[in-house]
Amino acid sequence: MSMFPSQSPDILTGFLTDRLSLTHSVSLDNPLVRMENAVPTDTLEPTDTTQERMALVDGSPTPGPPPEAYLTALPESIADIWFNIIHILPRSIVLGNILTTVVRQIDVYNAYLYEPHDLEAFINNAGAGTSITDLPSLPYSIPPQESLLLTLEVTPDGAPTINTTLDFDTDEPYLLSIPIQGTRIVMFPFEPEAPLTERLIFLTDVLEAIDGTEQRVSLRKAPRQEWTMKLVREDGPERQKIDMLAFDWTSRVFGIPVWTEPSYVTGAVTAGATSVNVDDTTLADYRADGLAIVFETEDKFDALEIQSVGPTTINFKTPILNDYAVGTRVMPLRTCITSVPIKERKYAVNLAEFEIVMRVLDNDVDLGSTSGWPTFGGKVLLSDPNAIEQTLDGDISRQITVIDGDTGKLSQASTWNRSRHGSAKTFITRTRSALWSVRKLLHAFRGRQVSFYLPTFTKDVSLSTTYLSGASALTIVNIGYTRYAKQRTPKVNIRIVLKNGTTFERNITNSSEVSPTVEQLTISATIGQNITPADVERIEFYEKVRIDNDEITIEHRSSNGEAKIGFPVKVVLE
Repeated sequence: MSMFPSQSPDILTGFLTDRLSLTHSVSLDNPLVRMENAVPTDTLEPTDTTQERMALVDGSPTPGPPPEAYLTALPESIADIWFNIIHILPRSIVLGNILTTVVRQIDVYNAYLYEPHDLEAFINNAGAGTSITDLPSLPYSIPPQESLLLTLEVTPDGAPTINTTLDFDTDEPYLLSIPIQGTRIVMFPFEPEAPLTERLIFLTDVLEAIDGTEQRVSLRKAPRQEWTMKLVREDGPERQKIDMLAFDWTSRVFGIPVWTEPSYVTGAVTAGATSVNVDDTTLADYRADGLAIVFETEDKFDALEIQSVGPTTINFKTPILNDYAVGTRVMPLRTCITSVPIKERKYAVNLAEFEIVMRVLDNDVDLGSTSGWPTFGGKVLLSDPNAIEQTLDGDISRQITVIDGDTGKLSQASTWNRSRHGSAKTFITRTRSALWSVRKLLHAFRGRQVSFYLPTFTKDVSLSTTYLSGASALTIVNIGYTRYAKQRTPKVNIRIVLKNGTTFERNITNSSEVSPTVEQLTISATIGQNITPADVERIEFYEKVRIDNDEITIEHRSSNGEAKIGFPVKVVLE
């Protein structure tokens, strides 16, 4: 049924015309075009007939004069922007760091509907090392609505920096230009001596309240990474290559293999292959669109861009140039700069030693993971043995304000209600998988930001008498716990370690002094066995701590995962 059963088409048309004139003037030839933001018109005054029609249609009161209406021009359509022009794609080429041959496709598209057009010249402003490998004889006619696909190849040989345009001249009066940018990298394939020192440098903003509690904000997505490498070479061509490279390139970007994360080829590799099969890729930081190196010697290697990575396969974007035997190393490749001057020592026996500090530029992946580590109270618990080579140094600190006028008595006070214990944590790893697990953990801790639990690994409490199965308290030697600790963190979480290796984790909920020599500690849950003082290896506290330095050092002793990682820790008051 019609919404206007009693009205003629003329009345309906008049209604629509006047109704629309009250809001936006429209073209009745194309009612979808709104006509705004142009010159006002004075030809739209309503007539009495129009007002009568509106009253007849909807019974509404007679409207007043309409607002001013505006005319406008139609906006450009996609057809105006695209057709009858010659396009070049992509609009720009950003190559980043160029360590190996890089290939990109360029599309010269004739968007004219009916006319062919000529590509007359190619102007290579990027110079040597940059070329179009399949450029046809010019001039070349491009039919209407068709593309000319060209292959751009950029090699590592050429100017260190590319920041210019590639220009294509056609029979049209305009020049087609593609901005191109990139930085060429030189390989630094010299294998260092052990140990190789690595530093992970986080950045954390620690906001400390007056009572010692704190909030921590990580300011970097991933830590900066530095390697300190020592090279020992005989006084001959090997030393001379390093000397020449350092002479010319120290202000520029190097490609450095990650010597500590090798994979090993499991099948012979022939030149022209675009993939390699290796024993394992999961314990190294290979990245799609990143770089890798197939390395045999300092004079025979392939640096390649990674297409994709599988558990035992690495696929590359360009072919491998050399043949390689089973057992050849494949490693991630990083772009680096020398952050400090290269140190050189020459010996009287035709030997030279170089010490080079390299700062990684492309360490922008967060490897953080706490998978596989035990937890306590919702935090990671590092209950593995703490490695000590000589001593485990620490401190007990408290913020203290001293009032001293230099001429009379002095006094001091603190806004903290307890002291904070500082200590250290050291890992000694023997395998690649153990080292990789620690590396991911360090990324998850993000330097000083994330807290975790760490045992003190010392005899903090001594059992005085036998604990009877099901008892609610431990009887301990009086150490002043009730008087001084008063169930305050971090002196509330304990681990009872028996000589047979059994452990029990409990919280102290209350304490009382029984005599000058004995105290009782009420525990959160009973233990289902008797424990004599002779059974106990130690009773230690769990402390909630954080790393107390945003710079963490990894001393790599071999490429098999043998490493030492140590850092200071400090108790947090949360």
